[in-house]
Amino acid sequence: MKAMKRIFLTLFFAVYCIACFSQTWPKTTPAYYAMKKQADEYKVKYRGSVNASLRFGDPFVGRYGITIVNGISVGDYFSAGLGTGIFYYTQRYYKETWQIPIFLNFETNLSKGHKLTPYLDVNVGYSSLNSFFVAPSAGVKLDLDGKRALKFSLGYNYERYTGSLDKMYDTGEVVYKVPVLDEFGNQVYENGKPVYKEMIGNFVELNDVRKKLKGLVFSIGFQF
Repeated sequence: MKAMKRIFLTLFFAVYCIACFSQTWPKTTPAYYAMKKQADEYKVKYRGSVNASLRFGDPFVGRYGITIVNGISVGDYFSAGLGTGIFYYTQRYYKETWQIPIFLNFETNLSKGHKLTPYLDVNVGYSSLNSFFVAPSAGVKLDLDGKRALKFSLGYNYERYTGSLDKMYDTGEVVYKVPVLDEFGNQVYENGKPVYKEMIGNFVELNDVRKKLKGLVFSIGFQF
């Protein structure tokens, strides 16, 4: 019994000394502060955000969307994540459609420790309708409590259909006027007036009409 008590007291004293040692001496050395600074700079933690966006500037197709990004942040400046959501397209001449995107998000803060933090980010991915898109943007974050923030950004979205999108719109027996576009996807004009063609009773293939969509994107989000 006495031997067991000595062993227990010895172990207890050793643990106590180690605890005291870790709480006092290391904090008084330059090496401790250097290691702590390095750990703070490169610490990794979860970072998520929910964003609502509106694309405008394209005269024929509008887009509204909600996306969510789940990822990680490294230090105070960089984060990366995987996002998804849903986009609703209001097309002026063709069938309105829904798309579910899957994309990578990369974001970098341009400063830290301020109530308003400027940042840059970019989304790169595909939608459920076989379209590739890239969307860089710049904005500011309004810090709420050190962990959560409101986000406001303005960016540019470029989207190109890389797959076949058949049966975009069934016009039935009604005559629809369809804008004539050049090889770059721009409206064709004659004598200062836009040129249209008539479509009757057949499906309109997307590749015959619109191969790429682009425009400015305004976004409001919540980061957590």
